[in-house]
Amino acid sequence: MKSSNQYHTKQRELVRGALLASAGRHVTAEDIELLLRERGTPVGRSTVYRHLSALVEEGGARKYITEEGAPACYQHIDCGPACNANCHLKCSVCGALLHVECPSLEAAARELSDRYSFEVDSAKTVLYGRCGGCGGN
Repeated sequence: MKSSNQYHTKQRELVRGALLASAGRHVTAEDIELLLRERGTPVGRSTVYRHLSALVEEGGARKYITEEGAPACYQHIDCGPACNANCHLKCSVCGALLHVECPSLEAAARELSDRYSFEVDSAKTVLYGRCGGCGGN
């Protein structure tokens, strides 16, 4: 992680800990706020947002904006290589966000780069549809 001039307060560590506890999942600031409240360590939502923003800036978390008007999702970057380089599938019914490892999508990104000199940011690429649990095939 990049260094920061920000203070490492107890609240910041609580937010970071909640994000780590949610490793492998995408969570909203509200999810973190609720988790901290359930643990008996409430932290206000604006404070959660402030610390999440700092973690993103420092490289310790990734922020996903999957659709206009929806709350941003966050994930701790140490969750593994899957969340760092792959596209995502978002279920339009239940909201599930899944990592995708697909050689065809990787080939398409290379072709876009070669043909149009356009670099796709796979970690921010989201394909919408329905998951198997909601009726997808």
